[in-house]
Amino acid sequence: MHRTKGTVLPLALLLLAWLVLSLVSAESSSCETPNNNSKTTSSSLARRLLQCGVADVHPVVVLPPSHLTRVLNLSSKAGVEESRRFTWTIGKYRENRVIYDQPLFGGTRTWHVGIDLGGPALTAVHAFADGVIIHAGNNPARGDYGPTLVAEHRLRCIPHHRHSGDVREGADHNAETIVVYALYGHLSLATLELSRIGRTFKQGDVLGWLGTEDVNGGWPPHVHFQLARDRPVTHDLPGAVAEKDLEEAMEVYPDPRLVLGPIYED
Repeated sequence: MHRTKGTVLPLALLLLAWLVLSLVSAESSSCETPNNNSKTTSSSLARRLLQCGVADVHPVVVLPPSHLTRVLNLSSKAGVEESRRFTWTIGKYRENRVIYDQPLFGGTRTWHVGIDLGGPALTAVHAFADGVIIHAGNNPARGDYGPTLVAEHRLRCIPHHRHSGDVREGADHNAETIVVYALYGHLSLATLELSRIGRTFKQGDVLGWLGTEDVNGGWPPHVHFQLARDRPVTHDLPGAVAEKDLEEAMEVYPDPRLVLGPIYED
């Protein structure tokens, strides 16, 4: 069949438009995160928490005013001495520490990926949000966690735009639930009696108590608090990682200040 010039030009334009749309569609598809990989999709945990206003949380340890609480620098020997001089302390996330000389750490795992909250032995450790205990047990090696709990928490996350001054009563129907896991380490032996696997609890409930040095792995009394993106398989997580693994670890174990709030400044 013979086509006139009047029909050839519109067909050529249509073909060109189809090719452009196909290229755009292919590029968009290649940038999408696969939905069938739970670890890939959950890697946005930190971003989701940052983009939302997590509803009120309870302190894990009720610390005194800031002038009575020491933020430690455990990247130096002086900071190690301070950790024993001060009763109420905070140990930082993403800190390269000099204290991990036990065989457990293999000489390379020195970057801390939790937050330490120190106080007198047997100080109460609270649930920052509602949840359930999924693992509980003792990690007794020198330098390890000692008695440890792992909990699943469900956080009510409200998009930031809901926090404007015109939020009306009952207008938080856009809130979503974010599941996050948390490890509480260096606790007392009595903690394992109080918080057995399967225990459900509410925000602010006492989960346990800070352990003494003879049971908590050999550390000044404190709780190591660590968030986890993926469900742990036992009552243990690497609380310190090698430098080569740090960037990946920060995705898997995001900064606990996302739920604790700005308890210290970098």
